[in-house]
Amino acid sequence: MTGKEETMAARSYRLMGFVVGVVAFVVGCTTMARAADYTDPLRLAELVAQKKVPYLLLDVRTPAEFASGHIPSAVNIPFDKVAERMPNVAKDSIVILYCASGARASMAAQTLADLGFTNIANFGAVSRWLGELVIANK
Repeated sequence: MTGKEETMAARSYRLMGFVVGVVAFVVGCTTMARAADYTDPLRLAELVAQKKVPYLLLDVRTPAEFASGHIPSAVNIPFDKVAERMPNVAKDSIVILYCASGARASMAAQTLADLGFTNIANFGAVSRWLGELVIANK
């Protein structure tokens, strides 16, 4: 190879490296957005307030517990009914679960994983919510 050919080859490799780096960055950003940590109260509050990213927030407590106060935009499906009452959403949809302590949400998360859902977050206890709760008949 001549000096000029080596320089052209080196430039080509640098350009390919740059392109691969940009693609990796874009893919990484997309993955980070999908796998965001909605177990953090501030991140969940931001998600609920902004309504920019589609998600399903499931309160897996009993209907009476749900009526006594739930996170805005939450849907109530008791943990033992999740498999039969889960709305028809894509398996890679963001699904965030919570209950009174996190235990029932954990069981519901396992049920959803067994059904093929891949983007599940267990927020844990409703008491971790930083905003006001929605109370039925109020």
